[in-house]
Amino acid sequence: MTFTINMIAIVMILVVIAMVVYFAIKQDLILEESDYEDEYVIDSIVNVIKDTFNNILNNNISELNLNKDESLKRERQKSRLSKALRSCSFGDIGEKEYVKDYIKDLLQKNFRIDENTIDKVIPFHKNELLSIQDKFEILLFVYKKDFGGNAFEEMYDAHHLDEKKENEQGVYYEVTEEDIERAYLEKNPKVSYVDKLEIVAQQIYQNYKGHGVIDELKDQSCLDGISGGVSGLTNSDYNYMDEIISDNKQKGIYRFDSIWILFHGRTIHMSFLSFGTQRELERVCKNIYRYDSPHYLSGQKGYVVTEDKSGSRIVVARPPFSESWKFFVRKFESVKNIAIEELFRDEDCETVIETMKYLVKGGMVIAITGDQASGKTTTLKALIRFIDPTYTLRIEEQVFETWLSKLYPNRNISTFRETATISMQEGIDFQKKTDGDVMILGEIASQQPAALLIQLTQTGTKQTLFTNHAGTVDKLIGYFRNSLLSSGVFQSDSIAEEQVAEAINFDIHMKKSKDGHRYIERITEIIPITDDNAYTGNMKESLLLFFERMSRRKMYRTSDIIVFENGCYVLKNRVSERTMKIMKSNLSYKEADQMDVFFKKHLRHE
Repeated sequence: MTFTINMIAIVMILVVIAMVVYFAIKQDLILEESDYEDEYVIDSIVNVIKDTFNNILNNNISELNLNKDESLKRERQKSRLSKALRSCSFGDIGEKEYVKDYIKDLLQKNFRIDENTIDKVIPFHKNELLSIQDKFEILLFVYKKDFGGNAFEEMYDAHHLDEKKENEQGVYYEVTEEDIERAYLEKNPKVSYVDKLEIVAQQIYQNYKGHGVIDELKDQSCLDGISGGVSGLTNSDYNYMDEIISDNKQKGIYRFDSIWILFHGRTIHMSFLSFGTQRELERVCKNIYRYDSPHYLSGQKGYVVTEDKSGSRIVVARPPFSESWKFFVRKFESVKNIAIEELFRDEDCETVIETMKYLVKGGMVIAITGDQASGKTTTLKALIRFIDPTYTLRIEEQVFETWLSKLYPNRNISTFRETATISMQEGIDFQKKTDGDVMILGEIASQQPAALLIQLTQTGTKQTLFTNHAGTVDKLIGYFRNSLLSSGVFQSDSIAEEQVAEAINFDIHMKKSKDGHRYIERITEIIPITDDNAYTGNMKESLLLFFERMSRRKMYRTSDIIVFENGCYVLKNRVSERTMKIMKSNLSYKEADQMDVFFKKHLRHE
């Protein structure tokens, strides 16, 4: 009995010892595996890559005791890498790809990344382990291989991401996690090792030198714009709520979760994407504006308006000027090769296109007005083709946006912008000495450019075109009138208004519907009421001018030439006789006859 008890005790002791040894060995294996896996965490790789690049740039080549040729080679490589790291985040795709190639090389040489280990960085082999960001970036990469800068558009259309959503507040556009999950299942993308390496390198790059989760999306030429930090709780709200709800944080409600795109005229919330932390949003804001910035973004100067190397307009704001850190990227390349016939496709679109052609060829001063993203700059670019090819074009902008030299490389075009040391007034005074025939001003959004434009129309330029946000002709005239009064050019309201009405001939007003459809709502002629045009040769027109001049309520009247009605462009009225004479003086006899025929043919009530 005693022997049996002793044997049982010995067996139990051995079992306990075995279990202790087993769990100790298992724990060591777990720790070893954990340590090994840590090598493949993106954040860890980013830190090592960052240190590696710093070591390369700080390395003293002369201390390596290399021969002259090898030393020169190393110095060139070092200089090339330094240049790429400085420029890659400025919108320079070539420099970005150079840095990514360097990262891919380091991944394979220093991190033991190969076909067997790459899935430890991003679990390509198990869909259920992929994050929603991983799936989106894999999808975008696959479409980019076939469609380049139009990859997002193809993906968006192929998986019906444009379907409207609706809540109690109305219809809206949003791409959700569920949308991306569905798209990923539908596409079921297959990626090779080379593809995987490219995707991993992109994730490392965007977390190190790039613009975070929007890095590849920002480079898509099919987009009209992208913004971040524009919705959700602000910094103070975030800190306060973070203390209250602790581990029960509601996903997607903070400013760093906010990413929106402007695509085909639609504002779309990319709610499945997030910068992850407030710190990352701030890093992107500080990084995205640095190319040729007019000044440093600081608490004292809380906003920057500039552009990147691709020509996109970059606007960044920060506290205390703004309630939170945010950025706005407005791209202009998505429409650069679109013909005007592609822009306007509604019924009888040839009517509005032909009307604009004659207004431009006739040398009219034209305002293109409308809300933001309604297509003003796009329309302005397209109208340039109608300007006499022998005319020289001079463009003045706050930041470079139109890039007309790229669109019309065979034309005599010079573009200037105001800087910290050169005002718009100085720029325009300079341009008067450059033999310019046609002056094009970008967006007129402040009083000084508005007053300058009126002066321009009186100083010998054959024609002026510009954009403005006015919603009506009265608001357009009032804005310029008030600008003249504020600048001290005129003291009388009526004289200032008369000068504006004389200066601006037509208002082409752009409109964008809720579903992103852009169209011309109206083309309106502005007809000044002055003594010298009281009789125009047209009795009805003359009487209108006479009675309005007698009442003196306004120094102008308006006439809608084209109106968009029921999905169709309708020619409502002829251009006034006075304006028609001016236009014909700038047209050839053949063109003048063609214009007469056009108006007679399309004016429905004649």
